[in-house]
Amino acid sequence: MIRGKAETLPIREKSCSSVLLVTVICYLHDPKAVFRELCRILISRGFLIIAFLEREGLMHQKYLREGGKGRFLSRAHFYSEEEVHAFLKETGFRVIKVDSRIGFCVIVSQKDLEE
Repeated sequence: MIRGKAETLPIREKSCSSVLLVTVICYLHDPKAVFRELCRILISRGFLIIAFLEREGLMHQKYLREGGKGRFLSRAHFYSEEEVHAFLKETGFRVIKVDSRIGFCVIVSQKDLEE
């Protein structure tokens, strides 16, 4: 097991072929800083797959209405698909595929080729 902070991972540069984040982005203080760090550790054309609850999506609305996961979600910051797409573009990724159903979004992105 490797322990570290998402913004400063103790992992060598260009040493990972893919990274998977599932329901993590809503708890990141600075998603763009984390995406830059993930770009650093990914090989050229490496993949970053992000799955998250979309702000104002059906699942987010249900949780807010029912309040059953209030403590868990009370610290979360929800993003739209468009916001996450913009974060990725700003930090060296291009979006390959998006699948969004009932407010749960999965974005497959790939690290841009390095010059």
